[in-house]
Amino acid sequence: MAQPHKHPLRSLTGTERAELERVARSASDRADRVARAKQLLAVADGARFTDAARQTGRRSGDAVALLVQRFNALGLAALDARHGGGCSTGRPSATASCASFGGPRTASAMGPRPGR
Repeated sequence: MAQPHKHPLRSLTGTERAELERVARSASDRADRVARAKQLLAVADGARFTDAARQTGRRSGDAVALLVQRFNALGLAALDARHGGGCSTGRPSATASCASFGGPRTASAMGPRPGR
């Protein structure tokens, strides 16, 4: 028997459900937003996390569980992509420190090619 979810999906408001359905049907929205909307709608309709992941071509029910947890806290903002790590391009101080740890390298910075 499956264990109950630690963080079940809260009940959706009418506005949230309408927006999730609009995004899930969208052909022009980002594919990751569409997949997240479909996963949340599937869970709201009673699907298990793993089934919701498989309906959208994903494998991880854990990722759906984290999405549900984020949705409970943030609402529709949980559909948006988060920063995936790496260098931030917006701040000059971050760019300077990032370049010293492997930012984009030019041919002159790499030195001569081996064998030449």
